[in-house]
Amino acid sequence: MRVLWALLFVLAGLAAAPPGTPAVAREPHSAVGEVEAVTADALSEYWTGAFRRLGRVYVGPAEVVWFERPTFTACGIASTASYCRIDRTIYFGYDLLEHSLATIGDFAAATVVAHEWGHEVQDELGLFRWAVVHRYWIGKELQADCYAGMFARHAAAMGLLEEGDLEEGAAMLASLGDDERMKRSSPQAHGTPKERVAWFRRGYQTGSLKVCKSVYSVLYHKP
Repeated sequence: MRVLWALLFVLAGLAAAPPGTPAVAREPHSAVGEVEAVTADALSEYWTGAFRRLGRVYVGPAEVVWFERPTFTACGIASTASYCRIDRTIYFGYDLLEHSLATIGDFAAATVVAHEWGHEVQDELGLFRWAVVHRYWIGKELQADCYAGMFARHAAAMGLLEEGDLEEGAAMLASLGDDERMKRSSPQAHGTPKERVAWFRRGYQTGSLKVCKSVYSVLYHKP
């Protein structure tokens, strides 16, 4: 996949990081660290532009933190990947990204990063807390999948995706979808593999925040 390595050289040439670029505690010499680092920079740049078009200023996450074992956060214990709105920090489990990179591909790992970034975007748009208060657990996750699709569309428009990259992202989300044992009302529910892939592709096909927000009307008949 061209996107990550091409962006690495493009972004390295910038005089300063764009607004919204967080402080990141990462393993800089690992392939996983490189994927996360370059994707994080690209996401910050993308969402800065998207918010500018809304007439708003994008802030971005305060920090990105790696962990190798379940770790305590201000929002509880993180075991894979999560966003905590209390400290506005994104947490990544090293094993999850390493596994996605090794078994599916680099854009699979990038899609995990883009999904968690999507939760921070929801927070800035006032949708994260709103979804939690109404217990729209699956809607919140599928909207983040849709945002990840929007980012993939941006990367494709820049000519940085190769054949099969989009399928890597979809395969990653499908592999993390809920099975029949997961209750739809559970705060841990993320949606079925089919739902996750469908909303990722909607974001990719439309590049529309409005379309991504429509997940709530589709699932809960809410505007």
